[in-house]
Amino acid sequence: MALNSAFSWFIRKRMYSIDLVRKQPVEVQRLLFSNLLHEGRRTQFGQESGFGSIRNWRDFKRTVPIRTYDELKPWIDRSKAGESDVLWPGVTQWFAKSSGTSSERSKFLPVTKDSLESCHYKGGKDLLALFCDQRPDAKLYDGKHLILGGSSSLDSMETGSYSGDLSAIIVRNLPFWVEARRTPNRDIALMDNWEEKVDAMAQATMREDVRILAGIPSWMLVVAKRVLELSGASSLGEIWPNLQLFMHGGVSFAPYLAEFESLIGKTRYPFDYLETYNASEGFFGLQDRLSAQDML
Repeated sequence: MALNSAFSWFIRKRMYSIDLVRKQPVEVQRLLFSNLLHEGRRTQFGQESGFGSIRNWRDFKRTVPIRTYDELKPWIDRSKAGESDVLWPGVTQWFAKSSGTSSERSKFLPVTKDSLESCHYKGGKDLLALFCDQRPDAKLYDGKHLILGGSSSLDSMETGSYSGDLSAIIVRNLPFWVEARRTPNRDIALMDNWEEKVDAMAQATMREDVRILAGIPSWMLVVAKRVLELSGASSLGEIWPNLQLFMHGGVSFAPYLAEFESLIGKTRYPFDYLETYNASEGFFGLQDRLSAQDML
């Protein structure tokens, strides 16, 4: 109980910044734009693109043309080779492998430490802050959080960098406060064989006190059904009575809602769904109200 109170206090501190985005979106974007330019001036790309002379978005639009992935690829390749300060300050260790429509089958998108902390993880933190603000009696941190990623294999490079699915990169770098409540353990979460992974996840979590589900609906549905098969229960609420939230994204949730409602059944607390828009390129949006499906 004390841990949950501390978690709720810690997470809801983000509400001031979230409310600022709602009330002054233009000013917040201007400040972010300025900060990105300031950091970008230290990079080779920023120096060659004249970031030092850019003062506003009009200058940026005039000075920095829109580029395709193929046009940016030489810069990305230099980052993959271990060069420092190419597209972002420092050495980039992680590259998300994303299928695209360019000339290559896959695109390699740089995922820096700053982007993990200030974008991907902050997006998840903000979603939890918004939920706790609207459900002040929530007891999320008193139990476990079932986090389901996609392909977990990461390819190592000679430079010490890694490439692979964004979810694998995220799982390998989770903040301590997420890692402390995540289930299943990392060995299971990073298994390559999908069928074996589903079985292992179901076996490992069916006796846990799971409070949050997080993942793509189609994948989570497979795990949920396997949990029910192994346990013999008729609903997830029987296995996880304290289940409170499903954080989902990646695909439209509309085709899955009715089936999840049926699978979850009755729970001790109100059960809610919140949608995210997280991609290899960044965390772009989140559902900020339980009563509406639009995203902030």
